[in-house]
Amino acid sequence: DLGNAGLSGQLVSQLGQLANLQYLELFGNNITGTIPNAIGNLTNLVSLDLYFNRLHGRIPSTLGNLQKLRYLRLNNNMLTGTIPYSLTTITTLYVL
Repeated sequence: DLGNAGLSGQLVSQLGQLANLQYLELFGNNITGTIPNAIGNLTNLVSLDLYFNRLHGRIPSTLGNLQKLRYLRLNNNMLTGTIPYSLTTITTLYVL
């Protein structure tokens, strides 16, 4: 949990190598760039909170791989495009 920690910079694709990660809480920082496709490798993720940053671009369809995900919060960024259809396959998703 690194929410409101004053972080800046971009998310690196190496985050996708943290196979046992269940919670990725990076909200309320100054993170820029795009959401890496590799985040979709975090198949044990229960909560992904990237809201209140400066992320841009599309929501990766690879997030549909996160079949244990319950909370996905991406609000208050500069994301564009549509919500990926792949997110509809996550039956555990409680908050989008």
